Amino acid sequence: MNESFVEIIRTQLYQELINSTQKGTIQIFENYARVIAGAGAMLYIASRLIGQISRNEPIDFFPLLRPFAIALLIGSLGRITNAIDAGADSLVSAVTQNGNSTTERIAYIIKQREKAVEDKLKVFQEQQTENDSGGDESWSETFKSLGLKFSTIADYTAAKIDIALQEMFQNLLVAICNIAEGILYLISILFRIVLRIIGPIAIALAVFDGFTGNIAEWFGKYINFSLLPVVANIYGIISFKIHELYLTNYSPAGQTNESLTGDGFLGYGYLGLLVLILIGYFQVPAATNLILSVGGVGGITQGISNYAQAGYRSMKPPLDRASNKAQNMANKVQTSTRFKNWNQILQRKK
Repeated sequence: MNESFVEIIRTQLYQELINSTQKGTIQIFENYARVIAGAGAMLYIASRLIGQISRNEPIDFFPLLRPFAIALLIGSLGRITNAIDAGADSLVSAVTQNGNSTTERIAYIIKQREKAVEDKLKVFQEQQTENDSGGDESWSETFKSLGLKFSTIADYTAAKIDIALQEMFQNLLVAICNIAEGILYLISILFRIVLRIIGPIAIALAVFDGFTGNIAEWFGKYINFSLLPVVANIYGIISFKIHELYLTNYSPAGQTNESLTGDGFLGYGYLGLLVLILIGYFQVPAATNLILSVGGVGGITQGISNYAQAGYRSMKPPLDRASNKAQNMANKVQTSTRFKNWNQILQRKK
């Protein structure tokens, strides 16, 4: 893909959108988020303190710091997202530096195909020269030479048409692949901007019970969409490397010592390869989601908690019975001890 186009999308477009929303929409949402977080902090602290005071329990101050930590997170959310974007951009640059740029790879592919066509043109010219260098010929030899010329011209024309059709479809599919990669960049930018705008309110709601997973969910989604251009770039490098390997073993017009028509099946097989690569671009978001699984640890923790609660419920009746038996035995021991003490007192009085 044209790297300048990707650079425009990744830097200029994204930065202009961020700068335009930073002073307006994001600031408004941050103000609303502070109000929500403040109200949630008051309710959160009041509910915890009232419960602890009513039960005559010592006040645990550490959980009460959670709303203040969320408020600090809301204020520093812009710097955190900028750091995530910078890390994603550095990964994109590192991936791009591992190989040649996509534009250079496309130029290399086109040069290889043009070289194959030129080789076939040389073969055609050599055959024409050999046919024309016969001098005085008999009528039979002349007709044979004309038939060879017409056959050569027909083969060459068929090869040129076949190559032209393959080139047209290949250029079309490569352009579609480039558009697909650009769309992935645009999707990443769109969702990151939306997450930036909604982020303060989503994090502020984490103060309330039932929304505690919002912070992990929001950060997981933002990181996934930040890594989407990285995965798209990796897939682009792999796909164009496959192009290079394929063209290394295939000349679109056939080898120089073969017929002019070449092997058309390999050419259409190359078109099928491009179609598969295009379909693979639709799987890039799914591959990106495999990098970071949001809520996985929370789900495991919830499952363990459910199993622990179920085990506690199943073990509670036997534990209650054992506790009652122990309490009865203790009462009997205490009663017998008191009876012995009274007997000793009565014997002393006698």
